[in-house]
Amino acid sequence: MISAAAPSPEWLAAQLAAFFSHAVAHWYSLKPTTLARRSSRHFTGASGIVRHVALDLQKCAETGNDWTKWPTTVLTDFILKSNAFVPLVDGFAVVTGEVEPSEHDDTPDAEMVALLAEQPEALAAWLERDEADDAPLYAPFVATWPLPQPTQTTAPSLSGLNDVNDIARLLDVSREEFDDALARSRYRLRSVRKSSGGVRLIEIPSEALRVLQRRLLHRVLDHVAAHDAAHGFVRARSVRTHAAAHVGREVVIRLDLKDFFPTISGARVFLLFRSLGYNVRVSNALTTMCVAQQTRRSLREALCAITSSDERNAFLPRFGVPHLPQGAPTSPALANLCARALDVRLDAWAKTFGATYTRYADDLVFSGDEVLAKSWRPFIATARVIIAEEGWELNLQKTRVMRKSVRQRFTGLVVNTRVNVPRDEYDALKASVHRFCKTAATAGTEELRVLLGRVAWLGQSNPARAEKLRIKLFAATNAPAQTSSQTE
Repeated sequence: MISAAAPSPEWLAAQLAAFFSHAVAHWYSLKPTTLARRSSRHFTGASGIVRHVALDLQKCAETGNDWTKWPTTVLTDFILKSNAFVPLVDGFAVVTGEVEPSEHDDTPDAEMVALLAEQPEALAAWLERDEADDAPLYAPFVATWPLPQPTQTTAPSLSGLNDVNDIARLLDVSREEFDDALARSRYRLRSVRKSSGGVRLIEIPSEALRVLQRRLLHRVLDHVAAHDAAHGFVRARSVRTHAAAHVGREVVIRLDLKDFFPTISGARVFLLFRSLGYNVRVSNALTTMCVAQQTRRSLREALCAITSSDERNAFLPRFGVPHLPQGAPTSPALANLCARALDVRLDAWAKTFGATYTRYADDLVFSGDEVLAKSWRPFIATARVIIAEEGWELNLQKTRVMRKSVRQRFTGLVVNTRVNVPRDEYDALKASVHRFCKTAATAGTEELRVLLGRVAWLGQSNPARAEKLRIKLFAATNAPAQTSSQTE
């Protein structure tokens, strides 16, 4: 930690002016909220200041004074005179670690309370003022959500970690190896076109980082229980248990969360580790180990083959800031834990209608009888509000309301009377197996591996049918037949 005087308003104004000039030069969206979000890529903790100053600039532009053409020096003078700027300088200095937090009374005065209530960044600095992080490698994450209190359910007895050296020992590496893995952390990007027409970006961590993440998963995260409604990525639960909870109901409602993993910010992961009882320096280091942040160049290279420039630009606000990467071993467990508050609220809302709620990753399913069937519109409206308040966005195009008179299908399974694969999909798989067995089939071919994967999927809902197809495949390739328990 650098022990120095607070940065002068002139210094901070110059830094902000440089950011605004950079935003104009690179054709960023100049909406205050967008600029505030992008600011975290340039200097941590300034989002509140950026948003307030951007609002002043927006008002200036509305009067016909185009600030985007101002020189940086003129921007600096304008920022210095901004009404919202000066009161936030001290809070920014503490959050970014430029100065040592000053000694505060246990109870802030009325003026400080008003400031803390309006500025989440300053509130985070106040809460963490006595636990400054002394490891420059692990940049502090700004807490923009209330700090959750540890509970017996979410904070079981975990390994005591007091500093980064303890993390390294827990993961069976030296401090140098741990620091090197984080300093050299790289994510290989792979874009996949969705059947719905969108693009899914898979972020695969480097081997050294992936090993550490997997050890953290098994030694810490696996010991923290997810909510009972979570069925994805949870031991002893699956897509079948997710579907089985909704068999034979009058109505089934399916909602889908947009960009489930990248919506979970580094700040939210940081708060999760804090809620498990870890101090600030440990939470920062663990968060840095589990989140990713992509550059404009890496996104352009990963997406140039299948998306237009407009589509690529849409990825930057989500992937250009610290977020939970889809592809890291720790991400599924962290996503379930970060979504615990969402699960608690939606489960309680469903119970008021006598309905059942389960979640498989970003797939939210509710089922009930006449009460829910008659009131599904207000039910979805309130559920949408809850989802927004918890930081996610509903994908309206994937919202489905399915009564028992139609096929009630989600996550590839039908639940009208029992959990089953749709008949047309089973017939297509059976025909594919038949064609494969009629040709000169050989064991170990790519086609055989694909068919065995599809058969394994069928086995989750109909083990008897899957076993018949599996035996037929192995008989055609002269390979020893494996039972379902062996293949699992």
